[in-house]
Amino acid sequence: MKALVAGYEVMFAGPHMDMTLSPADIASLSSVFDEEGHDVGPRRLSYLLDERMVARAARIRETGMETPLDTLLENVLDDLEIDAPSLVPRLVDSVASRRMERFRAVDGCVEFISSLRESKVAVGMVCNAPIGIPPEHIRELIERCGLGGLLDDMQFSSENGVVRPHARPYRYLISNMDISPGETSVLTGIPGEMEVLRKLGFENIFFPELGELPNPDGAVTIHELAEVSRFL
Repeated sequence: MKALVAGYEVMFAGPHMDMTLSPADIASLSSVFDEEGHDVGPRRLSYLLDERMVARAARIRETGMETPLDTLLENVLDDLEIDAPSLVPRLVDSVASRRMERFRAVDGCVEFISSLRESKVAVGMVCNAPIGIPPEHIRELIERCGLGGLLDDMQFSSENGVVRPHARPYRYLISNMDISPGETSVLTGIPGEMEVLRKLGFENIFFPELGELPNPDGAVTIHELAEVSRFL
């Protein structure tokens, strides 16, 4: 079966590389603590969150391992010596809802994926979850954009524990979709994935023209998603 695996960063436009929390995020989190009767000053909260976000970024650079947002916020509660596990979902929601509002499907994405499905091409997605946001929040965006039901499998860093470039999400996806890398094309916006993708044996690798990022050696540059169709 012919198949396409697409990176989340190619299908959705938004703050993919933003590794920080904004003042508005901090204010939203602070209000949750206030509502629950916890006296946590915004400055102290901001300091602790910054420390945890820096540690998350360092862990990704050094090991490729993900720290999901809910785990990060659990750690902040420990820092604050607040024993209130029930707070975590509310804190996650306060950040995730704001963050996901800033993402949208790229122009032509839904039509492109729909046309592939009509041509019996299987489609999967791999996702470095923005700041480790849990999968359910990203799935809600996928549904709102009209891609619900069009993807055969989705892999999220906040669920499988690693951040791309890493072979694990692709291995899981290959297994779940029961596809052959030799008959599968990949559309990625992460130049550093080329070595991993080649080792896994993927047939064609496409890279969108993203301006400041160079086209990696061995990838086919595309200017719009529909260009990929002629290779499938």
